[in-house]
Amino acid sequence: MLDRIKHIFWWLNRLNGLNASDGSVLILTLITLMVVVSLGVSLTCITVSNYHMDQNELDYQAAYYVAEGALRHQLEYMRLIMEELYASGTYDDASSFFDTFVAEVSSVRPPVFKGDSSKRVDANIMLSDFTIRDGSMSITVQATGTVGKISRSLKSTVGIGWAASSVNPVFSYAIFASEGIEINNYGQVYGDIAVNSVLEKVIKIKNHSKINGNIYIGLGGDPGKVVDIEEKTEVTGQITEKIINGKLSQVVPPSGLEYRGDLTVNNTHSINGGGRYNKIEIKNHGKLVVNLDGDTVIRTGSLSFSNHATLELRGSGRLCIYVDDILDVKNHAAINKNGQADELILLFSGEKMMVFNHVEFKGVLYAPNADVQLENHADFAGSIVAKKTIIYNHAKLFYKNAIKDGYTMPVQYHKSVGTDEELFKFEFDGEV
Repeated sequence: MLDRIKHIFWWLNRLNGLNASDGSVLILTLITLMVVVSLGVSLTCITVSNYHMDQNELDYQAAYYVAEGALRHQLEYMRLIMEELYASGTYDDASSFFDTFVAEVSSVRPPVFKGDSSKRVDANIMLSDFTIRDGSMSITVQATGTVGKISRSLKSTVGIGWAASSVNPVFSYAIFASEGIEINNYGQVYGDIAVNSVLEKVIKIKNHSKINGNIYIGLGGDPGKVVDIEEKTEVTGQITEKIINGKLSQVVPPSGLEYRGDLTVNNTHSINGGGRYNKIEIKNHGKLVVNLDGDTVIRTGSLSFSNHATLELRGSGRLCIYVDDILDVKNHAAINKNGQADELILLFSGEKMMVFNHVEFKGVLYAPNADVQLENHADFAGSIVAKKTIIYNHAKLFYKNAIKDGYTMPVQYHKSVGTDEELFKFEFDGEV
């Protein structure tokens, strides 16, 4: 009996030992599993964190490139606008040029960038600090690029210059017309003619007429459509497309001239210096002599030359006559007949002018709003700049240089100036 009890206790002790060992293993296993899980979670967090950091760095760099691309796009657009204004516009002063430039460049839209569809990619342009000084302008251009939640901005300063040229290119032609030229019925032109148009039949040469020179039409025009030439005509030069400054500046009369009332010339009358007149009328066979002393300026509401009227220039210099409303030239008038073409410039603000039979004119006519017509056997030496010009019935126009040494043209040609480096600075001022 005692042996059996000892045997039972031996088995109980053995079972108790086995249970204690299994519990320790279980606890150790659980602790190991918890450590492994913790390490796994930590490594996962580090991996996710590194991924987000890498993505933020990529977005940070991408935002910079978006800003840089938008900035360069804006600067190049501004350069193109400046070149277009240079090629096609005339401006009375620096302020008008810069006003036009700013209006054009302010309407530009930044480029569209495509990226990951899950992220927002935007570009924004802001122009500020418009400063005009001494014929030049500076503009601050700020470009902001956004990728996802990250934005970066870059700034650059753009500088452009403006200058007035003493020679307007429209005066380098026998005729420059903004809307049309017609040479008809034995009309003759000796020199180049030009229009800044691509419309059909804007130049018409008919009925035994002659152009002894080249014909220039607007860029992109079809010569066969823009110029209408009949068989019984002659053109010695070529028909060529050309970028021509087609926007004619309006006549801007000078202020501060001495007021002199009306001037009526019946016989021979001499005046010294310029002045402001209500009207100037040279009657039949009358002669007006203007004594020049340098650049002489006359402004009048109307100017009329009756039959056989004469305008004669004496002295050295040049006469500029501004006519506001009416310019009338009758038969056999002689206007600067014995002078040089660069000594007389007529600037007419009205809408119609007719030069009648056997008139002799030597000088330059600038009439940006007018239809100018040379009639029977009129003889014109110089150049005509007008809205539309008609040479008719044996009338002749001989091109003569309008530019007089030492004297600027009263109608200037304005343009932007400077090299690319001077005009547009692609150096970034840094992040904002």
